[in-house]
Parts: sequence; C-alpha cells; structure tokens
Amino acid sequence: MFGNNVFTRVKRSENKKMAEIAHFLKENDLSVDTTVEVFITVSRDDRLIACGGIAGNIIKCVAISES
Repeated sequence: MFGNNVFTRVKRSENKKMAEIAHFLKENDLSVDTTVEVFITVSRDDRLIACGGIAGNIIKCVAISES
C-alpha cells in the first residue's frame, strides 16, 4: 500500500509543482496559505494524492485524495 508512494519536499519557488499543489488544494476547497514555506506531497503513479504545508512549526493546507 505505501510502497508505491513518493514523498517530495516542495519549496514555494518551485512554480510548476506549486501550481499542481494549488490545483489539488482547490479541488479540496482549500487554497495555498501565504505563510506556508514548504509543502510535503505524496504522489502515487505520478498523481498527487496528498499534501501538507509547513509554516514555522505549524502544519497547514492539508488535503488527502478520497481515492
């Protein structure tokens, strides 16, 4: 179950990946918080299935795909 998942650290400066995260958050009725410094994403089969943002010592913008 977890063997095919890829965890990635995404900085705010990585525009292409941030656009994918923003789209994923929007699909889950969320948006990118301006204080988030870095995101941790989980992908399976090149598809984003979860993400969470880190702002200092606070976790924000957490979304997980239903499928």
